[in-house]
Amino acid sequence: MSSTVSGLSFTASVIVTDVRLFLHFPVHELTPADIKVVAAVGDSLTAGNGIASSQSNILDVLTQYRGLSWSVGGDGNLTTVTTLPNILKYFNPNLTGYSVRTGGATTPDAFFNQAVPGSKSRDVPSQVEALVQRMKADSRINFELDWKVITLFIGGNDMCDHCYNSLLHSVENYRKNVRDSLDYLHKEVPRALVNLVEVLYISPLREMHLETSLNCPTWLVNYMCPCVILPEADSKALQMVEELNRKYQETLHELVESGRYDTSPDFTVVIQPFFRDVVVPRLEDGRPDRSYFSADCFHLSQKAQTLMARSLWNNMLEPLGSKTAKHDFSATVGLKCPTKNCSVVSLVSICLVLLWFISAVHKLRPADIKVVAALGDYITVISRKVWMRSCFRFFSLSSDILKKFNPLLKGFSKGTGSNQRAFNMAEAGAKTSDIPGQVQALIEAMRADVEVNFETDWKLVTVFIGGTDLCHYCLDQDNLSPSNYSHNLMLALDILYREVPRVLVNVVEVMEMEVLRPITRNTLACALLPRSVLLRFPVLVFTSLDMLKNEMLVSIKETLVNDLCFFTVRENSTLASVDFGRVLKYNWCFFIHKSLFLYSSISFSTHGKNVSRLKYPSLSLSLFSYRSSCPCVINPSENSPEFEEIKRINYKYQVKTFFKHLFYHFFFEDFAVVLQPFLQNSIIPSVGVGEPDTTLFALDCFHMSQRAQEELAIALWNNMLEPVGQKQTYNNFTRDRSKISCPSETTPPPVLTPEILTLPNPELTTRDANCPETLPVWATVVVGVGSLLVGVFFTWLIMYCCCRSRKPKEQKGSGF
Repeated sequence: MSSTVSGLSFTASVIVTDVRLFLHFPVHELTPADIKVVAAVGDSLTAGNGIASSQSNILDVLTQYRGLSWSVGGDGNLTTVTTLPNILKYFNPNLTGYSVRTGGATTPDAFFNQAVPGSKSRDVPSQVEALVQRMKADSRINFELDWKVITLFIGGNDMCDHCYNSLLHSVENYRKNVRDSLDYLHKEVPRALVNLVEVLYISPLREMHLETSLNCPTWLVNYMCPCVILPEADSKALQMVEELNRKYQETLHELVESGRYDTSPDFTVVIQPFFRDVVVPRLEDGRPDRSYFSADCFHLSQKAQTLMARSLWNNMLEPLGSKTAKHDFSATVGLKCPTKNCSVVSLVSICLVLLWFISAVHKLRPADIKVVAALGDYITVISRKVWMRSCFRFFSLSSDILKKFNPLLKGFSKGTGSNQRAFNMAEAGAKTSDIPGQVQALIEAMRADVEVNFETDWKLVTVFIGGTDLCHYCLDQDNLSPSNYSHNLMLALDILYREVPRVLVNVVEVMEMEVLRPITRNTLACALLPRSVLLRFPVLVFTSLDMLKNEMLVSIKETLVNDLCFFTVRENSTLASVDFGRVLKYNWCFFIHKSLFLYSSISFSTHGKNVSRLKYPSLSLSLFSYRSSCPCVINPSENSPEFEEIKRINYKYQVKTFFKHLFYHFFFEDFAVVLQPFLQNSIIPSVGVGEPDTTLFALDCFHMSQRAQEELAIALWNNMLEPVGQKQTYNNFTRDRSKISCPSETTPPPVLTPEILTLPNPELTTRDANCPETLPVWATVVVGVGSLLVGVFFTWLIMYCCCRSRKPKEQKGSGF
């Protein structure tokens, strides 16, 4: 788009889109079109005193021409009045908050221009409070979502009165007043960019009153600003004023560069230093040009305010460290233009840009992740039972991949046992109702870990839950309903959002459970008890049944099982003769061969208080445990109503997970929940004619083996690299290491990109250069008429539907 403004060439690529209102991005990515609200606080230079006054009308300097104010005025448009809002309106016609016409700060026309003439720094905190109150009460803005630019310019009047009370107007008090104002904005106002304009270097303005031929009312300015105008040239008093001026400027830099306002990605304060040095405009004969000043030769005219607006805009587009720090009123100041790849504003230093780059979760890269954690059930838990031949490695293998990018990764579990769990809070048999408790335990563990910087480290939390809920749904349909599943998941995510900064949550979709039903194996555990878990314990001999029970409780305690039963199997009998109807009443049962208690024929050596190990290996001993694992999925007959019901509930679990993750997907910058749907459908490879590969499963034909865990880790990683809408919704468990995807250096990984619904990155509506200066009249008419017709159509449609719904239905067969 090209245009000419006051004789200056102005070319810009304009980006206009309402979609970005709902996107969350850090403030350094702000574009001109994103800014919806402008506001300002300060003194008479912002209130607009005397901007349009004639040079002979001193009394009119009292008039506050707020609509012409350089930083917040909105009178006219960019072709007639150059102000920051009018420049921004060129990018976003829906801009609001600017002041119009004339009047005081409390008038409706002032809008968000809360500057008050004569104000000093001590008055700004009250102005800021009034501004925030107005913003919150105004229905024309969305206080939470609209991006705001607030300009703070104060300090001139402090210097004018400094010589009368040097303590009141000290550098320390000036800094405190500005800090209090910024602190309040930081606390109360979301999505805000604050322009902190350096104090005007005021002593050059004395030249206006040293040249008597200009006929300036010096007597009036001596009263308005005595500490600047009255001192003699080269006097100590003048030197003190100039030193104070510089210290005011320096203390603003110290305040901002302290990082006090860099704690949130949606708020920042930026120093705009174009007033650090000022060059007074001059006529051809060398005298100061009075046309840049109002009738009192102190306040600035519209001519000067135009240059101030341009300098502020240009400062906003310049990166920190390269900002223009000198304002020459006589020089031609052109308007700089942002490009498509330039944010509003290279607002922060390189270091801060890097900081914010990784403080927006949708920009997160694998190497940025410092901490991993997991919540879930038996699939995620690292087994701590002595009878397991291998550990579940889903969580640990996912961490292994991330360690390739960041060797300093923390939080991953290793080995076996609760002492090695790290941030893997998963528990065998956990249901979704247990996840909030796991979240609390995780937060406590993270806070207690001295190696984790809880506030700044990026965390990846994987939640995989729902299998146990489905397995027991038919036994407790009310508590394990899809609605409760969704509710419990939401509670857990809410806790993570409130308590944990900088976190990306992977929610792995509930597995399609019916693929586990046809798994069989020629083992006692799978063939004899195909619908349950059968686990083998070490060969042990106990001196009594009580001692056996006491010893086994040590191991069983870890599984959180309460009810135990013991069965004696006669010497020549088998487990098939056991009354399993009775067994089903218990969680765990142990079967002891009767011959083991013929103590007279056995010699023992003691290795503990309650247990002795057998010295004669020829004597066989088998201890078995039995537990029903997934009755509601495994037990129903094929095509039975019960089986169809569990498939329906399985699907509803997946749907509930999808809709819950959408809420978090939209609204947060350092927190996102991304659904990983790779288990929505599962493909179990075959090893024969229709025979599933049982090496993917443990001996019970239900729990997953180490190989399957490795496949899950690969699938999770690949899902993380795929954008929403293009994520793979199935997993082929065929072993193939080439399936591991790799992020590209040239293409940032969408791992991590909270996209809107199915669109990876919504395309922005752009208008390129070479557009006409103004829109053709016919285009405006066409758009207006089209909008009217669309509105009329939808109004008719809504009224028609409402009338139909209210029409009483015909009651057939009734004759009253």
